[in-house]
Amino acid sequence: MYRRFLNDKDYLAIITKDGLNQLLREEHDRILQAEESAEQDMREFLDQYYEIEKVLAQGKSIREYSPMVTYPADAYFYVKTENSKGDIVLQIARSLTSINAYHKPTLKVYWERVLNFDGIDTDKVMPYFQMRTYRPGDIVKYGTEFWRCVLCNGWDFNNIVIPGLNAWKEVPVRAWEPLFEWVLNDVCSYDGVFYALISEDGLDTSQTPDESNCWGEIGEYTTDYEYSYGEDSHDYVVCEGTVFLPFINPNADKLEENVNYVFDDPRNLNVVKHMTRIAIYYLHQTISPTNIPQSRQYMYEESKDWLYKASKFKLNPQLPRKMDPVTKEPKVDWALADFSAPYDTDTNPWLM
Repeated sequence: MYRRFLNDKDYLAIITKDGLNQLLREEHDRILQAEESAEQDMREFLDQYYEIEKVLAQGKSIREYSPMVTYPADAYFYVKTENSKGDIVLQIARSLTSINAYHKPTLKVYWERVLNFDGIDTDKVMPYFQMRTYRPGDIVKYGTEFWRCVLCNGWDFNNIVIPGLNAWKEVPVRAWEPLFEWVLNDVCSYDGVFYALISEDGLDTSQTPDESNCWGEIGEYTTDYEYSYGEDSHDYVVCEGTVFLPFINPNADKLEENVNYVFDDPRNLNVVKHMTRIAIYYLHQTISPTNIPQSRQYMYEESKDWLYKASKFKLNPQLPRKMDPVTKEPKVDWALADFSAPYDTDTNPWLM
């Protein structure tokens, strides 16, 4: 599906929410089609001399915040906010510090280190990226190490597993038996359920774990619980039929404005402005091509004129220029040719 460069908030700068809903008529695919057409117009006019593809890719790579993604500082993502009318809108934010994701316990091996590099061109190996999807056999570079995918994981599988990162360790479990010398924080299994010894006060080793108050049932892993971790932690969880204990932070950090993120928009303002105008015109065109409001017509014509002048260097669109591969200088729309003959009396008979 087409990944959007614009968002609904961009349209609300020049059209009301009711007007936008009336244009869409509960068919959200219309806005995707209009934006795709507007994006094509941007490419047709600007692609020859400007890095419009990179500019568009910067905005289209911004996705809604996900707690399964670890964001480094200065990463961009969408955050859900509530406006003055109580409506939920998406705003682009930039991380101020690293924002930790949750790390799910598992015994499955998703990545293995590459130790034999026969037949592998390391210069062509792509770095690991959390927004991509990986399948068995894919090789990535993470830090200074190379990893090969063993099991499917990644964004599309809703299961992001960073190579070499594991926040949990398996806890040894002993089947419960009576009159055994159980020690505080021991873990046992009884009747298909896992228990941890949480108190030794009044412990009766002849009582089963489900009868004794000294034993506590270990709960299933969930992403919305904040687990304690460290040497003194005994915050056990059950996942995939195994008991785990965290030894580094397995929790997702909470988003806090002006603490770990701020609202910021990295997209080119000229591209946002003119692409929005053109997309709205195409939305009107799909509904009533013979009855387009005059104001929308004027905005569309102004934006197309802006694209034309930018392509002819009659204005500065504030876009990065493409570089000539030969001269290593910004590309231009003219060329110089020298038709003079060489100054050599032996080869040019017209020179006396």
